[in-house]
Amino acid sequence: MRLVAKNILLIESKMKIIILLFLFLAGCQTLSLARVKNISQDTIKSKYELDSLSRAEYEKFETKFSTWFYKKYCVKMKIKISCGGCSSFFFPVTFKVDSAGKIKITETGTGKFCGKELNARQKSELLKGLNNIVFSNLFYGKIIVFNFNRSLKC
Repeated sequence: MRLVAKNILLIESKMKIIILLFLFLAGCQTLSLARVKNISQDTIKSKYELDSLSRAEYEKFETKFSTWFYKKYCVKMKIKISCGGCSSFFFPVTFKVDSAGKIKITETGTGKFCGKELNARQKSELLKGLNNIVFSNLFYGKIIVFNFNRSLKC
């Protein structure tokens, strides 16, 4: 009888240790997920992730950059996007908005026009255009993954 009682106590103590270990690991997992969530809140990959006020502000940025692209950049670089010639332009860039609303480029991808890689001058001019944009305080400290893409359906 005593042996059975000792075995039961031993099993109960091991169960308590297992339960405490499980709770500890669950807590660690929760903290880990919370950190990932904070990182993702600081990174904007799509305007559709934003609330209506931030989305409206982001769309102002897109409109301003797009207008600059067609009126200044395409003219200067002698780029024509049309169904008769080249129908697509793509340039991925990641940047951080500082506390003054200015853009700090952190990464650029391989931009393409007409299926060909952008040359150094074309990339440089695009980055100059981005650097002229100032964001509102809604975006201070945010990282923005911006895939500038202009394609015509011909």
